[in-house]
Amino acid sequence: MNKQWVFRIGLMVCAFLLATFVPVQVSQGTTWPEFQLKSQEALNGLDLTDLNHPGLFPDLAGGGPKKVEPRPTREPVPPTTPAKDEGTPTRPVIDDKIPFEKFGQVQRIHFDYDKSDIKPEYVDDLKQNAEWIKKNPQYKVLIEGHCDERGSNEYNIALGERRANATKKYLIGLGVDADRMITKSWGEEKPLDLGKTESAYALNRRAEFFAIPTKE
Repeated sequence: MNKQWVFRIGLMVCAFLLATFVPVQVSQGTTWPEFQLKSQEALNGLDLTDLNHPGLFPDLAGGGPKKVEPRPTREPVPPTTPAKDEGTPTRPVIDDKIPFEKFGQVQRIHFDYDKSDIKPEYVDDLKQNAEWIKKNPQYKVLIEGHCDERGSNEYNIALGERRANATKKYLIGLGVDADRMITKSWGEEKPLDLGKTESAYALNRRAEFFAIPTKE
């Protein structure tokens, strides 16, 4: 069979199919574009999604939005009080203190820079004060430690406490009852001299003595 016959047979098949399809569409009153449009509308009208499937739309499957449980409220935590700084000495409040100079006794002794050792030149003064304390049991003794302004306030409070305690310890060695003595540190807070010279600093490094009437 030559190529001309093959071509002619192909044309005849196409003509037959066209002749068959067009009358069917005309008999149904639908043109080809209308057929395409109706086919698309039919596809759009189909419910291709199962809305009842809980894995696809959980809100729709349950009949509404899922209920969210409220979070439990936490009990308020009471504030904690800061721990007391054990490194800073306490300073008792002392009323009715009488300077030792009112009794004719030595009122103060002095210390070297950043030291709390008792200097030899004050040994006789401390002995004099010790004798007066032992003879006057109606009084307790307050020993206050002081510093110059150099250094932090916290450091000077501790240094003033060491100076007061060193003085107390020395008086105990001279026979004074430890229960009759109280120590207190002022650090750099109460200078005798507001100057910023070495002589002013030396004057402010001191321990002072006060008598306190007993309650008995």
